[in-house]
Amino acid sequence: MRKWMEKIPVPDNLDQVVEKSLYQLKFEQKRKRRRRWAMAGSMTAAVFVVTLLFFGTHPALAGKLPFIGHLFEQVEDDVAYSGKYSEKAETLFSEEEAQKLDQGEVAKSPYIQTSSGVTVTVSEVYCNQYALYLAVKIDCEEGFPADFNGRDKADEWHREYIMHSSSSGFGENFIGGSTEWIEGQFKDDHTFVGIYREDLGAVRDDENYELVSLPETFTYTWKIDDLFGMSSVGSEWKLHKPDGTEYVLWDEECKHYQGQWNFEMEIHKDESRTRTIEVGETGDSGVGIDTVIKTPYEVTANLSVPEGYTASDYMLVICDSDGDILPCQGSNTSIYNIYQRNTDKVYVFVCDYHEYFNELKIYRWKGDYEEKKKEKTFAEYLSEHALVSAEVTFE
Repeated sequence: MRKWMEKIPVPDNLDQVVEKSLYQLKFEQKRKRRRRWAMAGSMTAAVFVVTLLFFGTHPALAGKLPFIGHLFEQVEDDVAYSGKYSEKAETLFSEEEAQKLDQGEVAKSPYIQTSSGVTVTVSEVYCNQYALYLAVKIDCEEGFPADFNGRDKADEWHREYIMHSSSSGFGENFIGGSTEWIEGQFKDDHTFVGIYREDLGAVRDDENYELVSLPETFTYTWKIDDLFGMSSVGSEWKLHKPDGTEYVLWDEECKHYQGQWNFEMEIHKDESRTRTIEVGETGDSGVGIDTVIKTPYEVTANLSVPEGYTASDYMLVICDSDGDILPCQGSNTSIYNIYQRNTDKVYVFVCDYHEYFNELKIYRWKGDYEEKKKEKTFAEYLSEHALVSAEVTFE
């Protein structure tokens, strides 16, 4: 196995995380495709295609597009954790500084770090109680390989991203535990624009390793020592489980950009638009829904579980006002993305984990759901099987 794989943190409940994420991926891909077709009016689509082709074949001109201070708005529709972060983000550069940088002028800034021929710029930030979002621009002097992370095959089914090895600090003795990639777009052979999501629900005290809640204002440090991506070149290797099952996997070669890109910034959490609804519903099995919380970008629920059980024994499912399941917020399978969905009312369900993945999810993901939902939506179906459920309205 390649050395870079050893840098990836592996959660204790890996099987459950993978299983939860795979079914959400299929849903998210279909949702993206529907949205893009819906947006494609004839004249708008024609103008967009011409513009894309023009700047895509003229990287020198593409480089003069306004980047710094406007990174979120360029890619916020095309990541797993979509949302209009540009409307609420804090810009780390003044307009004058941003214009100079976009014109190619060299500037010294703690938010611009260059190492090994790669420049990483953090342009904007947004933070709430669940996650910190960084708008990032990565410039590679030598140019990214054509097949870097499959960018030569990028389409609506394939997100563009850059993997990284990094550590995060949150003042005091707090450390981060996010494993998100930097998702976004390759603007040309030398430029990648993306968003990095740091899961604040994974922040721990470095001394006792207990989860912590961050204050409203804190100092955030982000130290990157490797930016890398897979290529189309590689080899097969086999994985054997204790029961004798054999998996044949493809181990791609990786292109690494190793260096030191160290950032430090003051972060202010935005909780002004967060709504919390008290629910207090408990099912016969003892699991309960305490509260449902909604921010401008996500919705989740706090659960209470009976003694001898953990949250990983259950599947939290949240459906929109139309009764359809919401997509997960990145790789976090207990927080749901609300971008471009009606969530004035949501339906919250807690199901037995194994029953959900072995039986209940089939109703939604089988190919005939579009017909079935005319008679019974996924929310209506889950209401017949969930251990506990709640209907919550946000006024």
